[in-house]
Amino acid sequence: MENSDLKVFKLLYSGEIKEQTIENGNIVEIFSNFSILVFYIRKNKHLYTWIGEDASRTLKNYIVNMRQTFSKEYPHLRVLRYITEDSIDTMSENDDFFSDIGISKEKIVSYLESEKSRHEEEFKTKLSNLKEQADMYFENKNFERAIEISKKIIKMATETKHKKLIEDQRAFIAEAETRLKAKSVLEEIREERKIIKEKYLEAKNNNNKITELYNYVQSFKKKYEQYLDLPALETTQALILNVEELWSEYTSKVKKKDQIKEDLEKINTLREKGKDSLNKGALIDALEYFEKITIKIKKLANKTRDNA
Repeated sequence: MENSDLKVFKLLYSGEIKEQTIENGNIVEIFSNFSILVFYIRKNKHLYTWIGEDASRTLKNYIVNMRQTFSKEYPHLRVLRYITEDSIDTMSENDDFFSDIGISKEKIVSYLESEKSRHEEEFKTKLSNLKEQADMYFENKNFERAIEISKKIIKMATETKHKKLIEDQRAFIAEAETRLKAKSVLEEIREERKIIKEKYLEAKNNNNKITELYNYVQSFKKKYEQYLDLPALETTQALILNVEELWSEYTSKVKKKDQIKEDLEKINTLREKGKDSLNKGALIDALEYFEKITIKIKKLANKTRDNA
């Protein structure tokens, strides 16, 4: 069959059909697993729509109106018979389609398999490059970029229906998002650490600030409890220990002072009772009170010396 008997069109994403040029009569090179082609045979006025195995759903949606679209765009080309060929594997070698376009099924299948093989190799190369980029960004803690690259991989995997790859990349993104959140929290913690350090230095020189510092650190620990054991926060952990040591020393001194105050109040009570006994002439009772006072004063002196 001469080329003048055959016209080939390609379905575009706009829904239009564009005539293709057959170079050197090599029809097979027009075929693609991703394309939808329309063939018009002048001699018998047959119109075929051929659907590539991996053609997109967007293109396939136009097929239902293909005969009307063709007749509208090319009214001078009369159609007597319209056929849709949607699976070359199920087509017979004796199908009118092959004889009408002048090429064997075997040749078309061989060409499409070769294209698929080339596409798979390109896919693997592109996938390998993207995975390498995603890993590099992940290792460099640029989790935003790692997630962005991984989403491109998922898009590729979705187009090729690669379920295992999709699952793998979703797991990768989940971990990257976790680490991205942790990275953001670490930055918050480091800013908080600056505030704690300032308060700590101030409290070391002003006991009145110690309680405020301690309460601030307790709130800080509660808020970031799940992150504080991370190795990256060793300096923050050390600062918290310093604050808690300062608080322990401070509360110990306050407790001793309170105890001394309590002891002085007891001594004063005994002194008043001794004076009252003297006034009443109860010398023995007065002596007992004063002995108790002497014992407490000695104990108090020892406590004060230990606290110095």
